[in-house]
Amino acid sequence: MKHLLFTASTLAFAIAGTQGQAQSISSTGFTPYGYISLNAFGATNGGSPDTYLNVDAGFHWNFADNFGLDGSVVGVATDSGNNHAVYLAFTYDFDAVRLSVGAPRAAFDQYGRLRFQDSMPILGFSASPLTASIVTYLDLSASSTSDHSFGVRIDGQTNGGLEYAVSAHGFSDMPDAAAISGSLRYSFGEGVELAAGLEYGFSPSGDDIKKAKVGLTKDFGRYQLGIMGTVVDNFSSSTISMAELWGAYQVNDKFEVGASYVAQSNNSDLITLDASYEIYPNTKLKAALSRPTDGSNTTLYNVGLRYEF
Repeated sequence: MKHLLFTASTLAFAIAGTQGQAQSISSTGFTPYGYISLNAFGATNGGSPDTYLNVDAGFHWNFADNFGLDGSVVGVATDSGNNHAVYLAFTYDFDAVRLSVGAPRAAFDQYGRLRFQDSMPILGFSASPLTASIVTYLDLSASSTSDHSFGVRIDGQTNGGLEYAVSAHGFSDMPDAAAISGSLRYSFGEGVELAAGLEYGFSPSGDDIKKAKVGLTKDFGRYQLGIMGTVVDNFSSSTISMAELWGAYQVNDKFEVGASYVAQSNNSDLITLDASYEIYPNTKLKAALSRPTDGSNTTLYNVGLRYEF
């Protein structure tokens, strides 16, 4: 179990916890955003569970007229170490558009993620190369604190229900590398939303990385349904794809249950059941069970306490 969770996959499931938590363009003053969660993960036929902390949280501070500062941290801490990245950028608001300059988060992280990344974060490592930006991946794996991305990002929204983010990044330790990305969320009305993203990573070696994701959700009130597909080309010299079909039922104002089926191109498919209960405002107790479809008799579980800002 230790080998599975805390060696080569440490960075990957750290990224799986990432969720682009963009500041609201209309926000004023000091506005926190994001989440922090404490989790226990294990197997029903294994030993004691492993604990880990993952965080994706930050703030936006409008300190003078349209000028502001946006800062955030993303990472994971386990019993064998931690990986984290810190982002800080100056912002300027042009009505419904925000310009961020310095070290902003990559736009690809902003919209579009798989449900099981929240219900079973530690298993989300298999999705991290597909739903998280290569910028985030490199920042989390930086060999020193001086190695970091830098760039520019634009966030915007329209009266027609479209929210979008685009960004361009370079890297202090790789002057010939760069990444351009964007993502969006569009509301069609009647509870239907579309999320999508594209990214292109330029490599000094010429092994450029391309990735895309697209998802559609429908809210029926107490019921929600969703589907999402994502693919990355030339990550570790291979093409990886993944798709998820999920459903959720809001039992009452505090209690929700859900299920998802995840199809993977390079691994066994997964079936996941999850539940979430709000024990205090902004604080949820989350639990999930997941089982691969390859005939394994191992059922994995995750129990976590999550606080959302």
